[in-house]
Amino acid sequence: MRTLTAGVFLLLAGLASAQTAAPAAGPSRAELKAVERLCDKAIETYGIDSIEQITHARALYIEGYGVVISFEVNLSRVSPLIGFGGGVTPAQKDRIRESKLKRLPEFRQFLEGQLLDSVKLLDHLSPEENLLLNVGFDYANYEDSDGLPDSISLTARKKDLLDAALGRIARDQLLRILKVKVE
Repeated sequence: MRTLTAGVFLLLAGLASAQTAAPAAGPSRAELKAVERLCDKAIETYGIDSIEQITHARALYIEGYGVVISFEVNLSRVSPLIGFGGGVTPAQKDRIRESKLKRLPEFRQFLEGQLLDSVKLLDHLSPEENLLLNVGFDYANYEDSDGLPDSISLTARKKDLLDAALGRIARDQLLRILKVKVE
């Protein structure tokens, strides 16, 4: 009886160690870092003096859901000296606001491109899992942000994004694939 108990214990211990030794599912940290670098570089080269990156991109894998990429930007780079010399004038505030409103549709297209570029780097993401890109928008305390979003999120399944990225579906169909949330 003692031998049988010891044998069962050894069998269970072997099964447990085999389960813990199994490689983790999903993308490796190297794949996630590659996506982070891709996003940071894209923002950096987006346009001279147009967008200011507030936080670096961070990618996180959530098992069963997919990869979440997040960063924060200011849609209109403003000189840090703007408040000196008597404060910000109403005309300056209006120009900053108009610049951001004008840039939003273009920036959304840029984010769509980022999703398509990022999905190509995620070899170990399951085709049924998602890729979500969330961007927060930064506003100075003197800005009128009424009607401007705090964030935008774009998400889609990997297999659909990969089909669009590899040209297996037309780019205009991407709008049907993406779930977009603007808050």
